[in-house]
Amino acid sequence: MFYRLKSVAKRRPAWVRKDLAALVRLLAAHQRKPLIAATLPLERAAEAHELIAGARVAGKVLLTSEEDSS
Repeated sequence: MFYRLKSVAKRRPAWVRKDLAALVRLLAAHQRKPLIAATLPLERAAEAHELIAGARVAGKVLLTSEEDSS
């Protein structure tokens, strides 16, 4: 599943729904793990946004709160 989700969803919504449903099943069965590129505290949300907007990371950027670390 390599495509720009937003642009394809407009043209082929049924295809995207099918792919997303398959992905959710794989994630739920622990057969796929998301690629986490960076984990930052919520206070660094602006930096996280810059990483994503600048395409400087390959994977997901997670923001954590103080509650997450306890």
